[in-house]
Amino acid sequence: MIANLRAWLTDDRRQALHAALGTLAAFAVAAGWLNGNQEEVVVGLIGSLLALVQGLLSLSLLSSSGKARWFSTVGRGLIYGAAAAAGAAGVGFGLFGADVVEYWLGLLTVALTVVSSFLAVVNVQTTDAAPSDARQTLNPRLEP
Repeated sequence: MIANLRAWLTDDRRQALHAALGTLAAFAVAAGWLNGNQEEVVVGLIGSLLALVQGLLSLSLLSSSGKARWFSTVGRGLIYGAAAAAGAAGVGFGLFGADVVEYWLGLLTVALTVVSSFLAVVNVQTTDAAPSDARQTLNPRLEP
C-alpha cells in the first residue's frame, strides 16, 4: 500500500494538490474565513506538509543505510521546514507568539542534530560496499 501511495504522489501530483489547496485557501479569504496573512501561512504549511509526506513515503523504498543518508540530508530539512511553516501558521492564527515559535524551532534544531549525529555514529558506513571493494579492502594483495 505504501509503495502504491508513493507511486501515486509524484512531484506533479504534489504540485497539483498544493495548487488546488491554495485555491481553496483563496476561496476561504474571499468567503471571509481567513485573512490574507493566514492564507499565506496556510498555503506554505500545506506545501511543507506535502513535501514532508512525499519524502517520508520515499523512505519505504530505501535500504537502512539509504534511510540514514536521507535523514541527514533531505529529511532534516523537510522536518524543519514543516515545523517552521506550522510555527508561522500558529503565529498567523494568533495561537501563540513568535517567541514561542523561536524557542521550539531552536529546540527542534538541536533535537534533529542529536538524532542525525546518533545515526552517523550507529551507521558509520552509509554506502553499500560492492563485494569486489570489500575483498580488496580485506586483502589488498588480491587482484580485482
